[in-house]
Amino acid sequence: MRPESDERRDSLVEFFSRSPHPEISLEVPRSRDLTRTIPIAPPDADAKDGENVPTATSSIAFIAYPVTDMARSVAFYADVVKLPKAGLESENWVEFDVAGITFGIGNFPQIGQPGTAGSLALEIDDLPAFRARLKEHGVDSTEPFETPICFISMAKDPDGNSLILHQAKAQ
Repeated sequence: MRPESDERRDSLVEFFSRSPHPEISLEVPRSRDLTRTIPIAPPDADAKDGENVPTATSSIAFIAYPVTDMARSVAFYADVVKLPKAGLESENWVEFDVAGITFGIGNFPQIGQPGTAGSLALEIDDLPAFRARLKEHGVDSTEPFETPICFISMAKDPDGNSLILHQAKAQ
């Protein structure tokens, strides 16, 4: 039997290969490489081969999406997606908690152009029920794509930023 991480890799490669943007390619390393720490900073010139090089990054500070209408987007993420507000909240920035990681939405030039954010992948306990709630709020989502380890559906927030809806299969 193949290691679970190889199945995850193959599932991700298959899912993202269906992207409407063929110019984007995805290369994911095999199982052993999926669990090792990959330095973000360039290797230290004095480091010897195989020596652990410290990185300048210790964790993800937050994930951010640019939006056009703060009230509409706060309502979407708080009321439809059901993310709890946590942290900072102002007229141009609101933070939500996603299992201990900060997800912020903002409306100011430095955050970028609305509708251009990458993808926020949310773990969903009951994908059919969640998709039904989205539909009740006028939000379309794709039919779930099944992989050996999960179900994945896509949706968009009010500004066109992508949301990946992920439900892991029971193990």
